[in-house]
Amino acid sequence: MSFVSTGNKTVGSDGPAITTPPIVGENNGVSSGAAVASVTDAAEQMAEQAVELLFGELPEPSGLVKAAVAAAQAAAVAAGISDIAGAAQDVMSSLISGPGVHNVTVSGSAVPPQMLLFASLNGSETLGALFTYVVQLKTPDTLNLGYVSPAANLPLKPMVGKDLCVNIELDGDGKRHISGLVTAARVVGHEGRSVTYELRMEPWVKLLTHTSDYKAFQNKTVVDILDEVLAEYPYPVEKRLVESYPVRTWQVQYGETDFDFLQRLMQEWGIYWWFEHSEDSHTLVLADAISAHKACPDSPLVEWHQEGLKLDKEFIHTITANESLRTGQWVLDDFDFTKPRSLLANTVANPRETGHATYEHYEWPGDYFDKSEGEMLTRIRMEAQRSPGSRVLGGGNIRTLMTGYTFTLMNHPTAELNQEYLLAQTLLFVQDNAQHSGQDQHFTFSTSFELHPTREVYRPQRTISKPHTKGPQSAIVTGPSGQEIWTDQYGRVKVQFGWDR
Repeated sequence: MSFVSTGNKTVGSDGPAITTPPIVGENNGVSSGAAVASVTDAAEQMAEQAVELLFGELPEPSGLVKAAVAAAQAAAVAAGISDIAGAAQDVMSSLISGPGVHNVTVSGSAVPPQMLLFASLNGSETLGALFTYVVQLKTPDTLNLGYVSPAANLPLKPMVGKDLCVNIELDGDGKRHISGLVTAARVVGHEGRSVTYELRMEPWVKLLTHTSDYKAFQNKTVVDILDEVLAEYPYPVEKRLVESYPVRTWQVQYGETDFDFLQRLMQEWGIYWWFEHSEDSHTLVLADAISAHKACPDSPLVEWHQEGLKLDKEFIHTITANESLRTGQWVLDDFDFTKPRSLLANTVANPRETGHATYEHYEWPGDYFDKSEGEMLTRIRMEAQRSPGSRVLGGGNIRTLMTGYTFTLMNHPTAELNQEYLLAQTLLFVQDNAQHSGQDQHFTFSTSFELHPTREVYRPQRTISKPHTKGPQSAIVTGPSGQEIWTDQYGRVKVQFGWDR
């Protein structure tokens, strides 16, 4: 907020007016003796107005108000009686505007508005994984008046489970938002009169790790199951899927958390996910193809330059290409008891251009009865095996690279590296240097990343195994009403397990 003097009022550019007293001078008809008390009272009134605007109503008498008045009076003693009003106004401007211009702010229901200053952020986002950011916030310590900020005694429990967003101003008018839920909060230190809070921020999908179930899903596709489970959580989901997924006769969530169950299914079928952030929310995006990814809105083209150069733009300064040995052929097989002579084996070969790339991985059972399903699953397994073979690691001082987006690298001396990449992982560190030193530059931005060439199919790795039962299980035979014995064409009975609610 900035202030413009208009007669005897000072008007905030984006807030209500705060009344200021008349300046004491030779020709205004106000005696100096009477003016001291008058202006002091006015300064106290201004302080009360400022505190109410900044923090809401506070118990009276307010130590913050008294501190502001004391500061105004002290400044007046040093500068002369006629400057009491100006001194009071300076104090109020500092109270409301905060310590200088900050281009990283926080918002959301987890913290009271305007009471805490951003200090640092450190975290990472990865395709197909929960992100975690650690955010440190500090109480303001601008006026050095000896008062204790109301923000120094914020309760921690009301912060947990609430929304938080870190807003990073970009060149021009844009902002990058990093939003999530606060999953942990603590006080990590006191420095002078400044208190530091540390909040851990994770996505709403973290909530899926806090519940588990036993549940059967019959005659549904993997997408149907995703829709059904995610519908229980009131948060935004966007599907950018291009594959056609088969109906599966029976899929079971067996003592798994909602997160592990959905993650297992998505990894089996080659579906992965990430988050797209806004100030108000973060949207879960489900995808199965490179075409689902958008270019970084503020940096579709990014240049490489040597580290240490002083440029008036952000850039990438570190690039390391990585190639690894991968299995070159995948075979899936299974057996259909209704067609015992059917040959269900499927083979997909897609070796990389390295040595020893022709070895074969054979998997049984493939978990399918239909030949076309087996072809799809075998292709997905081979794509997942090949996917991590070519990766690029790097870093820079750029703020706008976000996981799940693409960009094109330019100006690198190795020509073949100048191509389009998908950001598979990003690690971001932001720190307010003004909180720790006298540097003119307020913020340090550092980004490191893992890149996947968009010419290659991206698939998630299978990290979650199917659960196993522990010994025999009991179940109740079911069937149509009025029939004591009911079987299907293969002589099978239908049962309901005790855990299937």
